[in-house]
Amino acid sequence: MSFEGYYQYWCSNGHHWVADVYMEQKTCPHCKALAQVENLVDETNCESYGYIKPKVAKEPPKCPTCHQCVGPAIYKIPKIKKK
Repeated sequence: MSFEGYYQYWCSNGHHWVADVYMEQKTCPHCKALAQVENLVDETNCESYGYIKPKVAKEPPKCPTCHQCVGPAIYKIPKIKKK
């Protein structure tokens, strides 16, 4: 059996992204800031153990013409307890 999972990341600007456990991406794809919070989610038994539901602090701006999002949402940065 092999380990399956992914990392959840939040940067200091409140952007959230995920990356496969074997493809760490500690630089924000939206603003290039380094990850401030990193959380490992275990998917080995399809349980999503450790998952933190991102909480939106500010919705992304909308395009006035097509009303689609034109930027990333800003999320509340979670506090993760150290083991």
